[in-house]
Amino acid sequence: MPATARPRRSCAATTSACCRSSGNFYLPFEHSEDLRDQEKALELFASLEAFEPTRGLHEWAARHHAIVARFGRFPHRNAAVGRASTPEEIEFLKQPGSAF
Repeated sequence: MPATARPRRSCAATTSACCRSSGNFYLPFEHSEDLRDQEKALELFASLEAFEPTRGLHEWAARHHAIVARFGRFPHRNAAVGRASTPEEIEFLKQPGSAF
């Protein structure tokens, strides 16, 4: 094989790599505290469910969406960004799995 030639990847390998990359590109939507971005994250991650490498990421997007839909923000960020937590947020943060 000439030094400049590259081995061809199979379609499955290329699709797999593209899927994983897409998931990374979608993270800003998932980590936004804007509900419109969260809704876009649900749509984007749903499109990846058909691919094995990214199956299950939609569930994480749904968990993020539910928190922003409920509180309008991620309560686990409050201390880091200097926000006061509401009593409801404090109770929520006591629950297992409430923070990522």
